Amino acid sequence: MIVMKFLLKAWCILSLAFLMMMGGGVSAEQAANENGVSAETPAEIAAEGSNPVMKRIENAKVVAFGDSITRLGSFKESEKEKTPSPKKTYWLDTLAKKYSWNLVNSGVNGSTTTHGLKRLQKDVLDHKPDIVLIGFGMNDHVMRKKNEPAVKLEQFETNLTTMVEKIRAIGAEPIFITTNYIDEEKYYKRHDPAFYEDVEGAQAWLDQYIGVMRKLGEELKVGVADVRAECDNFDLSKFTTDGVHPNNAGQSVYIKAVGDFLETLRSGEPQ
Repeated sequence: MIVMKFLLKAWCILSLAFLMMMGGGVSAEQAANENGVSAETPAEIAAEGSNPVMKRIENAKVVAFGDSITRLGSFKESEKEKTPSPKKTYWLDTLAKKYSWNLVNSGVNGSTTTHGLKRLQKDVLDHKPDIVLIGFGMNDHVMRKKNEPAVKLEQFETNLTTMVEKIRAIGAEPIFITTNYIDEEKYYKRHDPAFYEDVEGAQAWLDQYIGVMRKLGEELKVGVADVRAECDNFDLSKFTTDGVHPNNAGQSVYIKAVGDFLETLRSGEPQ
């Protein structure tokens, strides 16, 4: 589409420039503007295509695509596991209500980006969303054995890139959501700490995956709602009961980090 747009604009400008040389008396830029065609340069058109503008935030069709942290971001999904709390504020439900979203929760327990790619068509693309919230990393980083993660860093980057490409191909816009920090003391009750000795611990290793997501955000012009950065402003011991999944306080961190990012988009401020 961008290429066709460029060719159309280039043809119009060249044609009008030729007429000017034959005595039309107007500049190519003036003539192009008068005919409803902007005289953008190829570089400007390319930049336009590499930094898509969010169509809308309110009343959008939104798919939340990720792991159990995504899944348990809504009361209905927690209810299926018989773990809902009426006193708990669920981050996806809160944002969906605020922005009047038509929300589809496609979070799956234990999901990595590799699993996610296999279900991308059914769980995301077939819903024809306007926005896709992408939240992975917690399961990708898990060491199955010492120095053997579920998904290697390089593959994690490739998987995210593929997701972005496929999501944009249907006219939707992805938003990365970095995963929250972990409470290593609780985490190591279920995961062998020896597996993480050579990577300076589980949190340091998880932060490398988060770093990949941030880097891709810059390279691919994908917005990043940085939950991990927001976590540093909160007491780790109060964030989660099992070392990974957000409790009520943890859910509030997601609401703030993702909500602040969405407000930045809605206000039109630069990312």
